[in-house]
Amino acid sequence: MLRVLMVEDQEVDAELAVRALRRSGLQLECERVDSERAFRAALTRGPDLVLSDGQVPGFDGLAALAIVRAEAPQIPFIVLSGAPWDHRAQAAIEAGAADFVCKADLSALAPAIARALGGRRN
Repeated sequence: MLRVLMVEDQEVDAELAVRALRRSGLQLECERVDSERAFRAALTRGPDLVLSDGQVPGFDGLAALAIVRAEAPQIPFIVLSGAPWDHRAQAAIEAGAADFVCKADLSALAPAIARALGGRRN
């Protein structure tokens, strides 16, 4: 079972991502948060992977990535954004994100997770 921590302010976007992952055959449990405080608390529960929207009001993906890199650098981090590749995506990759996936192409999410996990099976 893959434990996913998702930073996402839109419940429908989170549900679409989870459905896409389940359709791809992944078994997962997902915890969705939309604030830094909730993110920090959820991070202590040891997720296998973090998926983060690039822009959450008051708490963006780069801030979440900085926390993961400082507190749990072994956890892969993928930016999941409604916008196509842009300067925020480039900044996230340069800061250590494993990948960037556009929400318009959720079929790319499961392969991105497989690459980020480096063959680990959950």
